[in-house]
Parts: sequence; C-alpha cells; structure tokens
Amino acid sequence: MKIKIFGGLRNFTDNKSIVELEIDSEKTVKEIIDILKIPQNHVFIVAKGGKAIKKDTKVNNEDDIVITPYISGG
Repeated sequence: MKIKIFGGLRNFTDNKSIVELEIDSEKTVKEIIDILKIPQNHVFIVAKGGKAIKKDTKVNNEDDIVITPYISGG
C-alpha cells in the first residue's frame, strides 16, 4: 500500500512524503497509523480514493491512503 503523508506528520516518517507499506492482512486505518508510529491525536483526516474514511475502516495492500494532520495558524 502507498500512504501519502502531509505536513508535520512527516516528522514521524523520516521526512518521507510517501511511505510504502506491505501488510499481511487487512488492517484498520488506526492500526496503520500505529504501525507508522504517528500519534493518533495528530491525525485529522484519512482519505482513500479522494473521500474521507474513518479510522475503523479496513484497508489492504491494494489501497492508497492519504493522512493529513491538524492545521493551525493565527
């Protein structure tokens, strides 16, 4: 699976914007985030196919997902 990582979440992926991950069975998005060692409270939106999905959605090796952090500013 390919995972596109945005913004400050790249700090948890050695500054990689795309991470390729091979999983042995379907996993939830929450499990994928844990595998990447990204704190759950840093993740705002996860999308698959351009649509937001919930963290309990199951994904597999054929899926491409996007993980977006919370954005703040002044």
